[in-house]
Amino acid sequence: MNNWQNITDERLARPIHPGEVISDILDDLEINYHDFAEVLGISYQTIQEIINGEKSIRRI
Repeated sequence: MNNWQNITDERLARPIHPGEVISDILDDLEINYHDFAEVLGISYQTIQEIINGEKSIRRI
């Protein structure tokens, strides 16, 4: 068990912002930010801020 803790205590990678994950998924699906914002019912600017890591997201 100590071995596992030692491995997880040493962070080898930076935390990934959810916007980065969303951006990767949208790229893979070939969906642009404007269309994504429209489907979600939010502004393009909000999507841009999330993707750029300037705005956080939360569960509703």
